[in-house]
Amino acid sequence: MKILMLSVDWASKGGGGITRFARGFVQGLVANNIDVELLIEEDGPNSQKTGVTEYGCKIHSVLFKSSPIKRAFAFMKKLSCLCKKETYDFMIAITWSPCGTGAFFHNIFNKTPYWVVCHGNDILEPQRSFFYKHLMKVVLKKARVVLTNSKFTGGIVHSLGVKKSVIRAIGCGINPKELDLAFSKDTIRDSYAIGKKPLLVTIGRLVARKGQDMVIQALPTIVKSFPDATYLIVGEGDDKNRLQQLTSKLHVEKSVIFTGFISDLEMYQSVSECDLFVMASRNIMEKGDVEGFGIVFLEAGFYKKPVIAGRAGGMTDPVIENKTGLLVDPNNPEEIAEKAIQLLSNKSLCKEMGETAFDRIVTEYTWDAVAKRALAMN
Repeated sequence: MKILMLSVDWASKGGGGITRFARGFVQGLVANNIDVELLIEEDGPNSQKTGVTEYGCKIHSVLFKSSPIKRAFAFMKKLSCLCKKETYDFMIAITWSPCGTGAFFHNIFNKTPYWVVCHGNDILEPQRSFFYKHLMKVVLKKARVVLTNSKFTGGIVHSLGVKKSVIRAIGCGINPKELDLAFSKDTIRDSYAIGKKPLLVTIGRLVARKGQDMVIQALPTIVKSFPDATYLIVGEGDDKNRLQQLTSKLHVEKSVIFTGFISDLEMYQSVSECDLFVMASRNIMEKGDVEGFGIVFLEAGFYKKPVIAGRAGGMTDPVIENKTGLLVDPNNPEEIAEKAIQLLSNKSLCKEMGETAFDRIVTEYTWDAVAKRALAMN
């Protein structure tokens, strides 16, 4: 079987959720003995990767254009050239636009079937535009298969008129070998002089959806029970100044550490060394901003850490309530504090949740397993 994967977000390391999905999914397909080639979008001729091989996959590229439609036609034009030289069983577009749109226009003339992956925000934001909402519906309805990262995202796809029979929630995955790198001599606790203090960690962009502000508001209650508790906020974003001002207003600035951007290894160490991973993400539907899945919860589970997640978006897929973690109202700091204190006070419960999460993740949520679920739709 030969597949051509289309992606606008591609990087060998780092990146956001969609970039990490694309990278992991490719590795999962290759592990399942699938012949994969990549068609990616790049910013300029100096960054061209055409002809380069990553994960055993040959890379082709198109240059970034100024508008979604121009980008879609750039993909279509390149697909026409590639399909004259190679035969692909089908294409997988990592996003509906411009990758899926390019595959749709190409399919009109070439008939090579295509699949589309949907992640959450990518199919909510376009719904504020009549034109793009209509185009998205057409692209998704024409796809042979629509893969989603969660049942929540699958529900959004179905609400657009796509048949349930072609929608498959496959989740996201982890690479155990990559996560094993965190077990090294240099530690986050040493780097930030945290020592043996109770450590809460959130990893994610500093934006309202991620809920760092609600955890900060929960801290005054948490430190009453655990005076030396430390909250490590990993990431950067537009909300940073507001979050820093909030820590000062609540007089918890000595309990909060903002790391800014850190390496992948340091991110993994942050999770592996924490006592509690918490991300109280919330839906901001009016802005089309939701948490489609939450790969970081899988990473926490791999390190056998208990988690607290917001009861929103697709986070009920990676977190099983009362078994691998606790779900909270993401807009309720009092509940977040209560659950954090509950877990920090009960090491046996934390261990039980961590073990359950680990067993589930290494069997169901490696990229190999995610790719197998996807290929079952073929």
